Amino acid sequence: MKVIIHLSGENPELPFAEIEGRGKLISRFTQLAIADFPENFEFSILAYAHSALYYIGECEASESAIHKLISKKSLKSPGPFVVRVKAVQGCKSGTTTPEIERMIGSLIKGDVSLSSPSVEYRGVLTDNRFFFGVLIYRANYSLYSSRKPGNRPFFHPGVMMPKFARGLINISGLKSGEKMLDPFSGTGGILIEATLLGIKAIGTDADPVMSRGSKINCSDTDVCSADALTLPFKDNSFEGVVTDLPYGQSSRIRAPDKNNLYLSAISEISRVLIPGRKGVIVSNCELTWAASNFFDDFALYEHRVHKSLTRRVLVVQK
Repeated sequence: MKVIIHLSGENPELPFAEIEGRGKLISRFTQLAIADFPENFEFSILAYAHSALYYIGECEASESAIHKLISKKSLKSPGPFVVRVKAVQGCKSGTTTPEIERMIGSLIKGDVSLSSPSVEYRGVLTDNRFFFGVLIYRANYSLYSSRKPGNRPFFHPGVMMPKFARGLINISGLKSGEKMLDPFSGTGGILIEATLLGIKAIGTDADPVMSRGSKINCSDTDVCSADALTLPFKDNSFEGVVTDLPYGQSSRIRAPDKNNLYLSAISEISRVLIPGRKGVIVSNCELTWAASNFFDDFALYEHRVHKSLTRRVLVVQK
């Protein structure tokens, strides 16, 4: 199923990595992707999708080109419809969206209903291109707000937000029923998001206070106190590893220094990860020097949280 994904826009690279973890990325533009997904794919699992549209067509972002595109499609709406056109941050066209909406609406056969449409045709303008489709998904970000760390029974400052954690899991490509490890589970944010996706999540933490707190927050998840430098699991045990390495001043580490901790932890992640599968490792520093000792395939992304914290997302494949 070919679709248009209108991206939420808070990060320039992670949304495309997320799409590649769940489907096939065909082409990318500013705040927009063309991708192929299975017919019954649940777009609600994507963290960075503002909306998803069945792909109808695309053209240059001019009124004449758009008129030609829609005319050639000879569209007939199956029910009352509305046309919405969005101009995202990459839009360079001088054409105004209300003009385009009225023009497209006049070219589609059927009844227009602004108040109660059963079909929404949507266009997106970006990078001097126009993309057109039928809306099949609109994000509800309040679901992430309801799961924010402050609402959990056990809370610790400095943890990642649910939306970011969900994006990391999607990047890993983990599917429902597969096993995932978070060897630095902290308060369990990654475990919570994985469990909601039907993934068999297992968490460990060297700090017994954190492992107990993680178990409180994730009562249906297997969590134990264990050292990430000597994980109690056999080789090739997990289809994915997603974790946020300790980097705050209050973090408890069992290593001579953090570089030694990171190197040893990545070694263990490589050991327990099934060949061909991905690990997603977050830190506040660049760790490709460590990953290169154990992985031939890796990529690095950045996510700015605030002026004093930029998270580095290291994606490795065994």
